[in-house]
Amino acid sequence: MDEQTPTMRLPSTQVRKDQTRLLYNALTLMRTLTPSFESRPVGKTNWHRFLDYLSWLCDAKCGGRTVISIAVEWSGTTSRFWIASNGADVDRHAAHLKSLLAGL
Repeated sequence: MDEQTPTMRLPSTQVRKDQTRLLYNALTLMRTLTPSFESRPVGKTNWHRFLDYLSWLCDAKCGGRTVISIAVEWSGTTSRFWIASNGADVDRHAAHLKSLLAGL
């Protein structure tokens, strides 16, 4: 494109609406093509609930703008906790997670 060609950008809300519409269209098609498809809620184990609550405790900012995710890697006799965040304070979240785990 040359410098005089205008570029069109969609607002982020429009993009999200389009993506949501495409997702629901795909789900409707899948439901139509596979009549035996049932949406069943997946039961959470106590371990999953523990990780959910631990993630919630590590997220110091309320309001849904940040998301914390925690996974555990088992290796022999030890376990390694992995933490991921969409925010910039991953080190602070990791330090808070260490202090929470130390208190258990």
